[in-house]
Amino acid sequence: MAGRSGNAHLELWIAATGLSHGEIARRIAAAAKDQGHRQIAPDATRIRRWIDGDAPARRFPPCSPKSCPKRLASRSLPVISA
Repeated sequence: MAGRSGNAHLELWIAATGLSHGEIARRIAAAAKDQGHRQIAPDATRIRRWIDGDAPARRFPPCSPKSCPKRLASRSLPVISA
């Protein structure tokens, strides 16, 4: 995929959480569902593609801190945008 750069901020954030791509995907889907966005259901492969530089097909609502591990919920991490 020439011309695409990876999403270093997302990769850094995921590394800081200590969670697997699958768990990140489950938490994103659960947070989106809680906010009424049932069509948002990424999987581990989608998370890997976002890290590699793919952009989400649609704009995602912001996830609440409760979807993050407690040790990160209050930390300031880089803003992740696609």
